[in-house]
Amino acid sequence: MINDEKQVVDIYVPRKCQYTNMILNSSDYSSVQINVGQVDENGVYNKKNNTVILAGYLRQKGQSASALEAILRQRGVLPFTQ
Repeated sequence: MINDEKQVVDIYVPRKCQYTNMILNSSDYSSVQINVGQVDENGVYNKKNNTVILAGYLRQKGQSASALEAILRQRGVLPFTQ
């Protein structure tokens, strides 16, 4: 949609699961958006977030924790530990 000021305005913005890259439909009520805050060396929050969107069927299968960990490791937020 375009408003009177010629700006694009959408009522619904589709979200995408960042682990599977599938578009989430509007009726997926079990999908979640998780904001993970970044902290400095002293453990103080520095007002920066990493947003992760996960599909509902990942949560139903019990794979949301491993998916969240994989996404945050890929972004370099989590250190590589064994």
